[in-house]
Amino acid sequence: MYTRPPTTFRVNTGLVNLNEALRELRRTKFIIKPGPLPNSFIVLKEPEGLKLSETKLVNEGKIYIQNLSSMVPVYMLDPQEGERILDLCAAPGSKTSQMAIITKGSAQIVAVENNKKRIFKMEENLQRQGIKNVEVIYSSGVGLERKYNLFNEYFDKILVDAPCSNEGLICLTEPDTFEYWNPKQPKSLSKLQRKLLASAIRMLVPGGTLVYSTCTFSREENEQNVTWVLAKFKFMSLLEVKKILPDGLFTGFFAAKFVRLE
Repeated sequence: MYTRPPTTFRVNTGLVNLNEALRELRRTKFIIKPGPLPNSFIVLKEPEGLKLSETKLVNEGKIYIQNLSSMVPVYMLDPQEGERILDLCAAPGSKTSQMAIITKGSAQIVAVENNKKRIFKMEENLQRQGIKNVEVIYSSGVGLERKYNLFNEYFDKILVDAPCSNEGLICLTEPDTFEYWNPKQPKSLSKLQRKLLASAIRMLVPGGTLVYSTCTFSREENEQNVTWVLAKFKFMSLLEVKKILPDGLFTGFFAAKFVRLE
C-alpha cells in the first residue's frame, strides 16, 4: 500500500440518531459519504483547522473512528441480540463496541485483554460510548477456559482478532509503519495464535460461530492456521474466508469464519 486510506467512522446509534450525527458533521463543513459496509462512512474532506478526532461527536462517543477492514470481522460474526459473545483479544475495544451497538446492548459480551495499559484504554472507550453490557476481563486469552470453568462451551459467538505481524498496515511511503516488522514474527506469532484458537474453540457452544482475523498477509498466520484448525478439531467446519488486499480504502486483512458442528 502506498498511501493511507481516508478516515472512516461509524455512528454510535445507541447515543445519537444516525441522521442527526451526519447532519452535525455536514453543518461543520465535513464532506462525507456512505462507506461500503453497514453504518460506515468516509471522510472526503475535513474543514480547515478541525480534524474528525477533535470533534464533539467523537469526544462524546457518538461517532467512532474505525478502519473499514477492522469492521469486517464483526459483520462476518453476525452478533445477535441476546447471544453470549466473547471478544478474546479485545483492546482497544473497537470491535467490542461495534458488537455492543449492533446488538443494541442486549447481548452478554465478554472482552478479554492481557495488556493493562490497553485494557484501561478499552474501558475508557466503552464508557465514552455509553456501553454497559460488556464484562472486561484482564487475562491472557490462552487457557481462559481453564481459569473460568463456566466458559467451557459457553459462548454462541467468539471473535479472535489475534495479535499478528501487522503486514496489512504497512504503508510504503511511511517508514515508521514497518520499522518494527521482523521476518521471524509470523513463525513465533502463529504459535500464539493457535493457542488462542484452541482455547476459543473449547469455549464455543456446539452450533456456535468463531471468526479468526488478522491484519497481515502471512500464510503462516492466516491460511496455515485455518488448515491447522480443520485438522486438529474435526468438529469445526469452515464457512467463509475473506482476504482483503489494500485498495486505497481498505487495509490488508484476513478473516476466516468457522462453525462448531458438535
